Amino acid sequence: MSKPIKKIGLFLIIIILLPIIFLTYREITTLNEEEKILEEIYKRQLDVILFSVNQYSEDVVRSWSFRLLSIVESYRDSEKSMNENINSFYKENSVMQYMFLSDSSLAVNKAFMRSREGTVIIKDNQDIKLVLEKNNKLILRLYRYKSSGFTKLEPLNSSVLKETQVLVYVLDDRRLCGLVIDPQDFVRDVLASKLKVLPERNLPLPCLTR
Repeated sequence: MSKPIKKIGLFLIIIILLPIIFLTYREITTLNEEEKILEEIYKRQLDVILFSVNQYSEDVVRSWSFRLLSIVESYRDSEKSMNENINSFYKENSVMQYMFLSDSSLAVNKAFMRSREGTVIIKDNQDIKLVLEKNNKLILRLYRYKSSGFTKLEPLNSSVLKETQVLVYVLDDRRLCGLVIDPQDFVRDVLASKLKVLPERNLPLPCLTR
């Protein structure tokens, strides 16, 4: 008699537990799917943020290079006026350390350095020459891009110029333009305003680590 009772009891327990197990499994599965969806949404939004910040950074640096280049071209016959205008630009943009121009062979360069007295032109700066030679393959690729009608701004490996970031792009088949900036100042003074508007767009703010 006890065996049938045990079987019936076990059967009843199984009947009671099966729905609970099924519902629990379904709930866990649903939560996992929701987590995956949220993670995918976050990843997509983060990609949008990074693209927006990178695009904004490139636009800012490119506008700086165009303005400096315009000054150099406009006042090439008057070095004093050119230096005064470049120096004014440097005062307005403390992020900028200096600008330089180089020929396509990377053998000759001209740097427009900032100083307390004003802009100083230094020809054949050896540090710049070393950085360009170290990144020779990348620069050759930029010249190929330019010959195809595409201008690209690229950061260089600049271990020689410590605590700075060197950005270059090809002007024409004979000249290369480079900008040397302070990356910490750039994030603080230029990108900070861009990052502040991200929460207003209901986008998650990325965790920036250094």
